[in-house]
Amino acid sequence: MSRPLSSSVIRAAERARERPFFLASVLEAYRQMNDMSSEEFARFLGCSQEDVVRLALCRRPIAHSPTFLSDIDHLARRFAFPGERLIQIIREVDAIQALRDHFNAVQEKKHLLMAARDREDDASDDEVCDHE
Repeated sequence: MSRPLSSSVIRAAERARERPFFLASVLEAYRQMNDMSSEEFARFLGCSQEDVVRLALCRRPIAHSPTFLSDIDHLARRFAFPGERLIQIIREVDAIQALRDHFNAVQEKKHLLMAARDREDDASDDEVCDHE
C-alpha cells in the first residue's frame, strides 16, 4: 500500500498537467480522451491512484529518444505496473496530437489561401476601377 499524498504533492501534479515535460500532461490527456475517471485510469494503468499522482510528477519519456524503452522500464519497475500500458498511453496521445497539429496546419493554410485569394480579388477590383 502506498503512503498517503500530501496536499502539496497533489497540487504539484495538477499544475504539472500544463507542462509537457511531466508525465502528468500525457496521463491527463489520455484519461480525458478515453473519458476515464481517476479510479478507472489507475485500474487501467495497473497501479494505485497515489502512484498515478507520483508518476505524473516524473519526466515524460520521449518516444523518439534512444532511452525511451529504458525510461519506461524504470518507471514500470518503480511503480509496479506493466510498461506496455505506458507505451500505449504515450503513443496514442502523441498520435492524436500529431493529427491535431496536422489538422491545424491544414486549416491555417486554408485561411492563408482564402486571405490571399481575397487580396487578389480586391486588387482586380482596383484595376477595373482604374480602367473606367
